[in-house]
Amino acid sequence: MKLKVRFETPIGVPVEAELEPGEDLYQVLRERGQAGWTAVRLRYQGIALPLACEECFDWRLLGASVVERDGFVEAVAIGGAEYKRRDLAERRGLPRVIKYSRGARDGDPAPLVEGSGQDRYVTLVRFVGSGPCPPELCRRDRSDRPGG
Repeated sequence: MKLKVRFETPIGVPVEAELEPGEDLYQVLRERGQAGWTAVRLRYQGIALPLACEECFDWRLLGASVVERDGFVEAVAIGGAEYKRRDLAERRGLPRVIKYSRGARDGDPAPLVEGSGQDRYVTLVRFVGSGPCPPELCRRDRSDRPGG
């Protein structure tokens, strides 16, 4: 059985790729993602990954590129939007969360929007909880800056 992946190009063209038996899904995602293609669909509260993944996560898997300012990862860009890095330190006994989110827009589907009033946002990814990061989600050369 062949695996099919649906991508969207940077100009919004839908493309379906069929993987050959033995072809590495994560390598295909990296290659297409580096060109700005994405197979990601936003979901409520974003994609949840262990906190350990934040240091090594390969943003190409999502078709995102890193936005650095002064040597610091400030955001990631995907689909014409910038998702700002927010480090929500432990408060009121809640676990630490690092999330990449943007302000909600009028056209955003209600199921994607978190918060209320003027504090409404859409989350792409949130890094939370313990446990190791699956190696296939990490950059191949972990010495690179996040987003490699």
